[in-house]
Amino acid sequence: WKNYAYSAPCEYNCPIKIPTQKRFSLLRAGKIKEALELVLDYSPFPASVCGQVCPNLCLSHCSRGSFDEPLDVKTLGSLSKDIQAKPTEITHNEKIAIIGSGVSGISAAWQLSRKGYEVEIYEADDKIGGKLSQVIPEERLHKEILETELERFKSIGVKIHTSTKVTPE
Repeated sequence: WKNYAYSAPCEYNCPIKIPTQKRFSLLRAGKIKEALELVLDYSPFPASVCGQVCPNLCLSHCSRGSFDEPLDVKTLGSLSKDIQAKPTEITHNEKIAIIGSGVSGISAAWQLSRKGYEVEIYEADDKIGGKLSQVIPEERLHKEILETELERFKSIGVKIHTSTKVTPE
């Protein structure tokens, strides 16, 4: 068997392909900080989305479930809540504008910024977060966890323009 040549069922079924095998290998090696930071390469929302609102398709496809119980990625995501992100360094000349600051907009800005692009978000609402902050009830998504993750997002250097509607003009 070629380790990492093929995705494990959990990784294959994760919508953003978080490398669960690698995370747990880091944990077994005692590299806890690295395991918790790894998820930030894939998502700015490890505790809120991965830990609380994701249907966790990885859990339902986890091969460990055949032996005992699936690996607890929800808790692992929640443990990454307080991991700090480094401000990104701009290495590309291109500037990118993103319209909307919901999960997709923030995730796109997160990935592009981490790749070295200067990114600006334009949001019509007076705060960022989209449906995460406006629609999902508190019993399903704890607002303080979301706020912590939104603050981490703001810390990487993406310029955010709220109360700014983008029109064809």
